[in-house]
Parts: sequence; structure tokens; C-alpha cells
Amino acid sequence: MPTKQKFTQTFINTAPLPEKRERTYTCAVTPGLTLRVLKTGQKTFYARLWNPRTKRISRVKLGDADVMSLAAARKAVQSLKQEAEERRHTAPVEIKDLSSVFEVFEKDMEARGVSTSYLKQIRYAWAALPAGWKPKELDEITPAALSLFLRKLYADRPGTAYSCRRLLRGLWKLALTNRWCKHDATIDLPKTTIAPRRDMLTEADLSCLLDTVRTDAAEHP
Repeated sequence: MPTKQKFTQTFINTAPLPEKRERTYTCAVTPGLTLRVLKTGQKTFYARLWNPRTKRISRVKLGDADVMSLAAARKAVQSLKQEAEERRHTAPVEIKDLSSVFEVFEKDMEARGVSTSYLKQIRYAWAALPAGWKPKELDEITPAALSLFLRKLYADRPGTAYSCRRLLRGLWKLALTNRWCKHDATIDLPKTTIAPRRDMLTEADLSCLLDTVRTDAAEHP
């Protein structure tokens, strides 16, 4: 639960380290401005803004509090709010093809400050999707086509199939929220759980193992 605090530069510099992994403070003066303090001592400014496109609050990383001043963080929050207000009064963008949806999805992930490794993962999954799908409208891509693609991919590259499945669900969820498509083609996607690798025993290995067990049982009745 975030703690409400009057932000000053002195407080930012001396904010106590949390006993657990992290602690978040919200600014009592500038709504939407937050400070995340990690147990390691790292302090980061974030902006919490309502995103009308995704219908949820987005957390936008502003910068490292050891480098970025409080005044600069306040200014950044106000600028983001102004941009959001201007977008709210502009005509909604009509997006239909899969490539355009991915561009919006990728920008949203970057704005939310997700890890670099996660961004690499979704870009890798995007590259693995069939090129013929990308210029198509979402409603032209059938659930059967998605399922067939994932099943074939899962047989050879289960890790990639898992990432692709998660990306596809995210893209369709974003598109449905913004009414860029009519149907959820990902609702019946096959499971792509990444199972631990199990090495199979050959008949010769199994025979040797049984001989060892029998010998051990004879020597130690």
C-alpha cells in the first residue's frame, strides 16, 4: 500500500530503506507522482496516470531519483498529464492490422517501465509469428490458424510457443478493449506449459538398470 508523503528534495535524498523488498510513496502535492524505494537503496520516480486506451492506470518510469531532481519529476508528470488530456480530445485512431496493434502494445509496455528482458521476449515472440499475419486485420486471423501454428511450434520450440501464446493473448486483449476487432481469436488457444526436460531411457539402459537392482538385492537380502 503506497504511503502518502509531502515530497521535498531532502525527503527524496534521505527516504528510509524498506525492511522488505520495496516501498512506494505517493506525493501529497503533485498527484500521480510516486517514488519507489528498493531495499538495495535504489530510488526511482514514476508517474501513475489513467490510460483511457487500456482502461487502467499505467505506471510510467520517469528516472532515477539520484540523477533526476524532484522539480524535474514534477514537471515530467505535468507534461504527461497534458499530453494525455490532448490525446483524450483527439479523434480515436482506427487500428485494425496486427502490426499496428503490436506497435501500440510495445509502446505501452515501454511506458509502463517493464524490464528489458521482457521487452526482448515479446519482440522475439513477434518475430516468430507468421509474416503473413502481420498486415492482416485481426478478425481475418482465425482461431483455428492460431491453434495450428502454436501446436506445430510447441512440438519443436516449446519456450517460443509459450512466449507467442502470451503475446497473442495480450494483443487481442488490447484490440478488444479498444474495439479494434470483434472477436477474441485467442480464447481457445492450446496450453503451452513449459515442462521440465526428461531424458528417456533406452531398452539397453533399462536392462542394465534392472540387472544392477537385482544384483544389489541378491547381495543385500
